[in-house]
Amino acid sequence: MRITRSLKLDPNGQIIHALQEHIKFLNREIKRCKKESHINLLNEEIQRAKILEEKLRLKEITIETANQELNKLRQEITLLKGIIEEKNKTITALQEENGNLRNTNDELTVEVEHLRTRNNNIRTNCNNFISIQQEQINELQRTLRIRNEVDHDICNWNITWLEERISYFENREIQHQRGETVDPYLPRSNAFIGEHEFNQQFNLQ
Repeated sequence: MRITRSLKLDPNGQIIHALQEHIKFLNREIKRCKKESHINLLNEEIQRAKILEEKLRLKEITIETANQELNKLRQEITLLKGIIEEKNKTITALQEENGNLRNTNDELTVEVEHLRTRNNNIRTNCNNFISIQQEQINELQRTLRIRNEVDHDICNWNITWLEERISYFENREIQHQRGETVDPYLPRSNAFIGEHEFNQQFNLQ
């Protein structure tokens, strides 16, 4: 990209060659560029170099002016190249960060799926536990109902038994008062239970 110092033979040709090399350099930079706005700026520089080259061919400007313009182009492209390199670094860093975020997102997705599976297992276990507890409650309720029925029957039997015993002793008292012979048996449930047996049953209650 350096302009040949010996301009004695064909100074215009040397400048034109330098411009052509400059244009090739800009085209290479465009291929490396990642941002459309930077590509547009480089294309503008190429157009300026081509216009300068055309003016030299038509001898519309002097070699000195062409050299000045070319140096300006080089300075501008150097600044632009620095800006582009910084932007490219920023873009690369953002791409790396985006890649890291994507990896983090993948890890979070796996974690969420793990938590979802764990939650489903917990829900299933809870439902099974509730079902088992409900069955136990139902069984206890059935047992309690049966016991209540049995207790109710036992209470009724005891009440009847006590009423019969009271009636038995009342009859004996009446028989004693009348001077009658005391009946040692009490009729019960179509059978006769002796007083001794009756007392034994009473004491067992």
